[in-house]
Amino acid sequence: LFRSSITSLSQLFNSLFIYKFQLPMKKFYALFWVLLSVWQVSAQPWDGTSAEVWTQGEGTEQAPYLIEKPSNLAYLSQKVTAGESYEGKFFKLTTNLDMNGKDFPVIGYYYEKADPETGDPIEDMSHYFAGVFDGNHKMIDGLTITKTNTVQITADSTAEAEMGVGLFACLSESGIIRNLVIGPQSNIACSNAVGTGAIVGVLNGGIVENCANLGYVGSIMIAGGIVGAMYENSTVQYCTNKGKVNGAFGDAGGIVGAIDLSAVVQGCYNMGDVEAYTTVGGIAGKTSQEDKVLYCYSAGKLTEAAGGVKLGAIVGEANADTKMEGNFYVEKFTKSIDLNAEPISEEEMRSETTLQKFNNGLGATIFKTVPALNNGFPCFVWETKELTSAGQLTIANDLLLNGRKLKSSQPLTIYDLSGRMITEGQDIQLNEAGNYLIVRPGMKTLKVTVK
Repeated sequence: LFRSSITSLSQLFNSLFIYKFQLPMKKFYALFWVLLSVWQVSAQPWDGTSAEVWTQGEGTEQAPYLIEKPSNLAYLSQKVTAGESYEGKFFKLTTNLDMNGKDFPVIGYYYEKADPETGDPIEDMSHYFAGVFDGNHKMIDGLTITKTNTVQITADSTAEAEMGVGLFACLSESGIIRNLVIGPQSNIACSNAVGTGAIVGVLNGGIVENCANLGYVGSIMIAGGIVGAMYENSTVQYCTNKGKVNGAFGDAGGIVGAIDLSAVVQGCYNMGDVEAYTTVGGIAGKTSQEDKVLYCYSAGKLTEAAGGVKLGAIVGEANADTKMEGNFYVEKFTKSIDLNAEPISEEEMRSETTLQKFNNGLGATIFKTVPALNNGFPCFVWETKELTSAGQLTIANDLLLNGRKLKSSQPLTIYDLSGRMITEGQDIQLNEAGNYLIVRPGMKTLKVTVK
């Protein structure tokens, strides 16, 4: 099992340099209306230190604790890291958060004490989040995570957690994260630990659903756009990655880095670039022991430096016991194949037939197609909520949108939803339909959908 082989990897490669590079732009198709959807980042950027207890809610499903500002999120990190699991408690994000690029402490930590001779885990000392966190389809942007937490081994000794990097270090069986977006200016990359995901580092029996990553994820090994590693009947469903994933030495996937022990990934898709030295997959880098990868698709570029030995459009290295069903990929974009999935053309990916295959297989209307989103490929129903508008709009102080023209007194930088820079300037013409993020110094991040 890969689980017992990574205990001391970070000690071997702690000098690794994890990097980013600019990604190529994907084209969209032009239509005739302007739709405006604003993802306004909190007006209170995090200062990097403040942590304040929430003041609203009772922690019940009907009245969840409300996360209203970045300092509330930092307080949650403090409490879980100290040992409070919040099992049976509910949280809800009320607004988009600007974490301001400050180094954010992972919520909790994952640490399994290992046998010094065999390396096998003998005691789970992890501090899990075991509650329910509803992101309310809000965005956390500017999230920067570069290190794990310190673990108290005994009264007199400590150690750094060597696994579990993400907004949440780890979830236990009752833990659920849903409806959360990690923004394009986020950077989740730790050079001395494995098991990195934008949402969760290690999913140990919990559920992650309806989430998206637009930021950068990097790890020395086992990296996924949503979750780093999955164990023990965990589930990731209805999630998408549109950011860059770098697994360095191996086990990199658009959604999950590595899957083990009857875990399930279903109804997910990847549009981001994924790379590592070996074991690279559009959805998962590696699977093992009766895992399932169902009704997913990949259209992001995959790169394996070792030469494609363990490179798969859906799964890089699939165990013989893994059930793979209803998965598709577009080879033009993945630059790779997968014998356990079906290659289809761009036109087929946009077709009603493919859409029905996904939804029928999942038993619900999870996907829909919108010409201006994902190059017309299937997207989630929850991704398509938009505010319709027309004519000239003042969408921020001295920032005007008129049709496809943007004018501002300050320089603007325009990104697509994968975090790729499209253009910059003060007087901009958006020539193609699509979803764009507008970034301006001192301004809230805005999402504009142009058709």
